[in-house]
Amino acid sequence: MMAQHVKVVSYDPKWPEIYEREKNLILQILGEEAVSINHIGSTSVPGLAAKPIIDIMPVVRDISKVDWLKSQFESIGYEYMGEFGMPGRRYLRKGGDERTHQIHIFEACNKKDVLRHLAVRDYLRLHGDAREAYGTLKRQVAAQYPEDIEGYCNGKDAFVKNLEAKACAWYERTKGAAYLFDGWQETMIWSCLQEHMGTVETDGSLPPASARISVGDFSFFAGLPDEKLIQNAKTPILGPRTENWEPVIEKVLGAEAIKAQRYAIKKEPNVFDRETLEQYVASLPADYELKPIDLELYEQIMATPWAKDLCSGFCDGDDYVRRGVGFAAVYRGCVIAGASSYAVYDNGIEIEIDTNKEYRNRGLALACGSRLILECLNRGLYPSWDAHDLRSVRLAEKLGYHRDSPYNVYFLKSSCAELLDA
Repeated sequence: MMAQHVKVVSYDPKWPEIYEREKNLILQILGEEAVSINHIGSTSVPGLAAKPIIDIMPVVRDISKVDWLKSQFESIGYEYMGEFGMPGRRYLRKGGDERTHQIHIFEACNKKDVLRHLAVRDYLRLHGDAREAYGTLKRQVAAQYPEDIEGYCNGKDAFVKNLEAKACAWYERTKGAAYLFDGWQETMIWSCLQEHMGTVETDGSLPPASARISVGDFSFFAGLPDEKLIQNAKTPILGPRTENWEPVIEKVLGAEAIKAQRYAIKKEPNVFDRETLEQYVASLPADYELKPIDLELYEQIMATPWAKDLCSGFCDGDDYVRRGVGFAAVYRGCVIAGASSYAVYDNGIEIEIDTNKEYRNRGLALACGSRLILECLNRGLYPSWDAHDLRSVRLAEKLGYHRDSPYNVYFLKSSCAELLDA
């Protein structure tokens, strides 16, 4: 048997396409026996360095029936290796010792192994620090054992075991919902799944078919439409991931649900011009003072209805001072406008900007927003923006952001009168 070369490369965006082509071939063989099929392993995690091997996990009704399909898998280039050291699994590989694809087949009732693979994948997709650490370790160990796959596996064994333990515990706490929201560029979803803020509810299955994430005033729905998740939502703004949720929301909530549009803003880390932002800060009218939001200003903001959203996502003032960041325009001791972290997520915040209606169109929001963005850049945080209306879009664009696309939400009529009138 030839030694297997150990090669770790940078993430290739073509890997999901390769998986999809192979997935279709596998499903043709498994037919109705397949319950689900999943891209797992390092090539399933965007941004993660990996050996260029596509790992595929079909989940089947009856593992013993897979043995009858051995010749069909061989006809598309796979070696059928049986359990290959793991009871309850069927392992197949393509490419021999220089393999390009691996199939790990488990029975649906084998929740332990199925969920372990899904947990690690989803955890790494959402946790950049763990993803970076794992990629760095793999490169180091591959350089140490370029011709020794056993040495390579042993070299990362302790890290992988610790990663699996963390991922499985996280997967249980977040109810396996992450995969339903994968790819949704909404930082409040990230905040919840990274366990900074908010709650997640599902239909109760694992992995779930439907889920709702709630952060602040927002609930986000993904998966198969579920009336109960809609009925039990306690927030005034509902965001469905796909159009098939919309008729169900309208059925459950009737005239209470008002369909509207919000505007996504692109997440581009290098678009901000510090000099321009500093000029906007300096343009604050002379009678106003720009102050960081401390415990005293937090208390004033929370007692001011129009300003409350600047800080309301945090447990209390101490929590805001510890995790939040924001600036307020103060006039004669009173907060007149502010820009703050509505939500926090790993290495970033979701921006909230509010101004007292009587003081609008004086450049206060522009100054506050500029000061907050500059502070985020200094701290290595990304200041994410999502626009309520076109006025918010125009402010974002002036600060350096670029518009992405509109998306549908539902406002609850009884809870959002001020937003609907804004």
